[in-house]
Amino acid sequence: GHGMSEHMAGILSAIMIRHTGQSLDLYAAALGGQDVPRALASLRCLGTLRTPEALGLAEKGVSWPDAAVRRAAVRLVGRAPPMPTLPRILARGLRDGDAAVRAETLDAIERQGLPGLAGTLAIWFEEAGFDACEPEERMRVVVLLASLDPAVATKHLVGRINTGLRYRVGEGVGDPDVHAWNRLAVEGLALAATDEALEKLRSVRTHAAPELRDRVGQVLVAAMRRNKS
Repeated sequence: GHGMSEHMAGILSAIMIRHTGQSLDLYAAALGGQDVPRALASLRCLGTLRTPEALGLAEKGVSWPDAAVRRAAVRLVGRAPPMPTLPRILARGLRDGDAAVRAETLDAIERQGLPGLAGTLAIWFEEAGFDACEPEERMRVVVLLASLDPAVATKHLVGRINTGLRYRVGEGVGDPDVHAWNRLAVEGLALAATDEALEKLRSVRTHAAPELRDRVGQVLVAAMRRNKS
């Protein structure tokens, strides 16, 4: 079950669907049990069926104790047509204790590309994601947020900058996390490149410590160019 290739999983799901038709009873029973291979196979079949009922049942996989099943469930909803439960499922995936499940959830959000998911991503990142992520993953979140909805990204990142204004941006004193947040927010605002984002970057450039002032100037110029094109 864990090591099954994409090709073999596809063959298995086709065989199962041929015998069960549109009935979801077998898959519901598997996702309600404790057998990991059965749960993984059931998620594959639900993804092949792609009916609203099948995709709704896939939400059960997000609460499994086995991370492989949770990851498979998130992958399924990330590749499926958007459904009402999508934000709730992805929010749960983002808060998963397993880094691989969180990475899969970010992949799902990126694949869906829905502006409405920007709020879900931003709230998680502010409340828990920043502390849970490594520096490279933090940058990925900010890039994704800016691409999903520049206005939402601007709102949240400006808020973080305002919270951190008690410290000079980039200065080597005070709380390191605040400085890391400020530097990250600067990069995100440049990517969002909204009018409000550019205005905040100009303000930050004025107050930034010397070691970051040049970087703020660089990203501001690049953002202004993108905004004009």
